Amino acid sequence: SIVAIMLILAARNEVLLYDISKWGDDTGIASKATFSRAKSALEDPGLIETEKVPIDVGRPRLRLIATDELATADLKTLSTEIQSLL
Repeated sequence: SIVAIMLILAARNEVLLYDISKWGDDTGIASKATFSRAKSALEDPGLIETEKVPIDVGRPRLRLIATDELATADLKTLSTEIQSLL
């Protein structure tokens, strides 16, 4: 799905989940909940990881991080490789 692809690219660039899901929600691509579910679906097989990033007030944000396998994958063949892992 487009959301999974966006999360993978975000993870390869270590973007915060909050930022990408808020942008996706604001632009009408998908809800924050959809981004959260897709994140879990990519985390379970070990394609992406998250790390907590403290902020001044409130709960820490999650930074998306690509695992070594995903970080070095060729973008042209990425979708096929991901589908085989999911």
